Amino acid sequence: MGALHLRAAVKDPRLRRALTPDHTLGCKRLLLSNTYYPALTRPNVTVHSTAVGAVDGSRVTGADGSTADVDTIILGTGFHILDMPIAGRVFDADGVSLDDHWKGSPEAYLGTTVTGFPNAFILLGPRLGTGHSSAYTILEAQLAYLTGAVRHFRSAGWTGMDVRPEVQAAFGAEVQQALPATVYNASGCSSYYLDANGLNSFSWPWSTGRLRRRLARFDPEAYDVA
Repeated sequence: MGALHLRAAVKDPRLRRALTPDHTLGCKRLLLSNTYYPALTRPNVTVHSTAVGAVDGSRVTGADGSTADVDTIILGTGFHILDMPIAGRVFDADGVSLDDHWKGSPEAYLGTTVTGFPNAFILLGPRLGTGHSSAYTILEAQLAYLTGAVRHFRSAGWTGMDVRPEVQAAFGAEVQQALPATVYNASGCSSYYLDANGLNSFSWPWSTGRLRRRLARFDPEAYDVA
């Protein structure tokens, strides 16, 4: 369907080839637009399907040797969703930051709590992202889990709760075991789902319904408490 839509929207075969991805659909984040293809087929637009090799004044040279004189350069550098700035500002009892714990590959139980960081919750954390549904859906599921945790915390008279290391490790292993068969890992593209170590620390490999069910109930047995 995507290929047919591209053929209908872009008549120039050379431009169509340049706009055809070389990876499986879904390997990168899916975005919808009614104006993308029409904008690129306008007579005052030229598509250079190459990396930038050099910038010299107002002239940009591509890696393929093509050149373009420009007035403005927009650096569309993508998303850095796995090197979260907050990780350098949150520390454990020994003064070690979340960044130093993660070492480039974020981990969290259900993408929400991190062992060694009691009473801390992360929203839109690692291993919960999907390439096919809204971040709001994930946030709503996490907030349901968080409020359930706080209610239990108060009713049980806890002063601290820390997810058990083996629980967090088991969740991470479960996700990583399922990821190789998904389009996120098996499609040959380099996406922002991959962290600094080349590991997919972003993706939830199952359905959104399963994510919501998994986060629907707070499980106190997963935590060490004070």
